[in-house]
Amino acid sequence: MNYKLLGSSIATVLIATSGAAIANTTEVTETQSAEIRDISSLNQSAPQNREGSPDEVVAAPATNSSETNIPSRAITSIYPHLKDETPAATLYVHRLPLITFLETTKEESAESNKSLGEDIGVVTPAQIREGLVSSVVESEEDPLWRATLAAEKIDRLSVKDAAKITATWNAERKTYVVHVDETELFTVDDTAILLNSTNNWERDTLQIVNKLRRLTGGAPSLAIADIETRPRSIAYAAPTRNYSVQSEQRGMASWYGGYFHGRRSASGERYNQNAMTAAHKTLPFGTQVRVTNLNNGQTAIVRINDRGPFVRGRIIDLSRAAASSLGMLGSGVAPVKVEILGQ
Repeated sequence: MNYKLLGSSIATVLIATSGAAIANTTEVTETQSAEIRDISSLNQSAPQNREGSPDEVVAAPATNSSETNIPSRAITSIYPHLKDETPAATLYVHRLPLITFLETTKEESAESNKSLGEDIGVVTPAQIREGLVSSVVESEEDPLWRATLAAEKIDRLSVKDAAKITATWNAERKTYVVHVDETELFTVDDTAILLNSTNNWERDTLQIVNKLRRLTGGAPSLAIADIETRPRSIAYAAPTRNYSVQSEQRGMASWYGGYFHGRRSASGERYNQNAMTAAHKTLPFGTQVRVTNLNNGQTAIVRINDRGPFVRGRIIDLSRAAASSLGMLGSGVAPVKVEILGQ
């Protein structure tokens, strides 16, 4: 996927000034206005290192719409980049990141990574359709193409459609489907993710749905109870496509919660019982590990940021959120497999 803009007449402005106007929308809520004001104070330069994570890019760089054929209702833009060395495309609505699509196969990753090193900045669905971006594959494996299809559907939404945006769990496909009535907009799964994932499908999907409802028409936010959720037996695991297992341990896991919440951990950061973290006796701080509950097969990826547990026979002490993801809150302890992950 050699994402190059063709033609010298197509200019992409990579730096948006702090006073740059946000694309027009019929309604702007107080929450959205505050969000826009916050963005104006941030560094809005596009990342120059395309191998870096785009998580720090809050506002998409502006495009020169005067030189492209963009419909008046067009509110989306797309930023091709690399995420953890995987080709990706982040879909923006009114210059705010909504969802990131990842490449679904790895066969051409090396070539894709090379082509993404050539910074093309932010593009629009219209530019892609007009062939101004070369070598876009019209396939579900191409993140830029998937982002384009989703963006075009969002651009066709009316303000009244915003209140109809919701999500439904599809058991057959094992994914959340974000839709308006019977029209599917996109899915949320391990290849279509929230940039700063909570490692919980419900929370990620709800954030995406509510942001889309707000940005397309100022519709009120939904609660978890308002969307059809997955069966509790299906655990969410963060994408592991770029991880390799360095080593493995087996033993008993426990968890710790409210009493330590807000206190300093051994790494120096404050313990957050709602974060996907864990304590280990020897692993370096920051190590990512995949923990599997051997009683039910549920898995979760956590980051080591504390020391412990200091009870014989136990090999890892999980945060409350991690224990919940593994289905072991009630039992308190469970036999687990701990896989130490590396890039």
